[in-house]
Amino acid sequence: MLERIKQIMEQQHFNASQFAEKIGIQRSTLSHILSGRNKPSLDVVQRILAEFPDVDAEWLLNGIKSVVYKGEQLMGVSPNQKPQKTTFPDLFSGFDAETTQIPHSTTDISGRNTNKNAGNKTVGNDISRLENVMDKMQDNPSSDSIEQIVLFYSNGTCKVYRTKN
Repeated sequence: MLERIKQIMEQQHFNASQFAEKIGIQRSTLSHILSGRNKPSLDVVQRILAEFPDVDAEWLLNGIKSVVYKGEQLMGVSPNQKPQKTTFPDLFSGFDAETTQIPHSTTDISGRNTNKNAGNKTVGNDISRLENVMDKMQDNPSSDSIEQIVLFYSNGTCKVYRTKN
């Protein structure tokens, strides 16, 4: 959206100060938007659209229209052409899908563990093994060490294990 705001400023021949004054926002707000520090708020977008009614809202928000101004075409884009949507790389495309069956268990505040699936290992055994591993890691220090391990339970609780200093 930042590039589209800059494009509107350029086409209207406004500098940042003039544009901020025109749409009724503080110069510092626009400066932070243009520098990438902040994203434009809904209020800023609404003010731009109110001050420049010819600007297409969908183009300003999503960049997927083939027009910048209503009734006008961008150079090199025909009206019959499908608009191109801006795409972002998939953050997880480099990882293999992995599924793990986790036994359904709960831990209450007192630290007692209950297991609803009798055939599965209890969480208490897992926790004691985790504590043993952490103790061994502290006996064998290295330059890269684990500071904490957090277990998240399906009931919304979590347990944090930190190394002893």
